[in-house]
Amino acid sequence: MDYSSTYGKVNFHRYLGKRDMTTFERYFIEDKATHEEVKNAYYKLRDNEEFCVKLLKEFGLKEDGHIINGHTPVKRNKRRRSNKS
Repeated sequence: MDYSSTYGKVNFHRYLGKRDMTTFERYFIEDKATHEEVKNAYYKLRDNEEFCVKLLKEFGLKEDGHIINGHTPVKRNKRRRSNKS
């Protein structure tokens, strides 16, 4: 089964929205160039309020709804509370 989709000329995994998952590389390879994960447009658009409102409306939801992305690692900061989930 093919779980990739094409965005431009780069194939992305359909569910992950990334070209590669580099967990192994981050744990075992020091060269940071191997850690890069090329992501699809959703990763930038999810921080855009206008896009999120359009997405909620597309699914017939209210503008003040919540988009749950599943596991989204977020670096915690004592001064800043994350709004991603």
